[in-house]
Amino acid sequence: ADGSLMLKTISHDEFEHFKTIMKDYYYHLLAYPHTMVARFFGLHKIKFSDGAGFQSKRIYFVIMANVFNTTRFIKERFDLKGSTYGRQTKKEKEQDVPAGEALKD
Repeated sequence: ADGSLMLKTISHDEFEHFKTIMKDYYYHLLAYPHTMVARFFGLHKIKFSDGAGFQSKRIYFVIMANVFNTTRFIKERFDLKGSTYGRQTKKEKEQDVPAGEALKD
């Protein structure tokens, strides 16, 4: 409720990757407590069936610190994706972006 955490769904591949780097990630945070690397607090999988018990579905997600929960002024924010499809923001270089609106990469 205070906006300090975020839940983000991830793919199965991302889930598996996080599992492989988790130990090194943890030790990095211990060694560099003021790092700017995003802080993850949970890596989860929920498995459920379709009701008849035949097919199961999995949802993978992380719980992480909300990097936008800050007292600092954020002039611009970007929504970064792995794909370049539809990733251009239509604005002039000097044009202001409304507060809270994310630019695309």
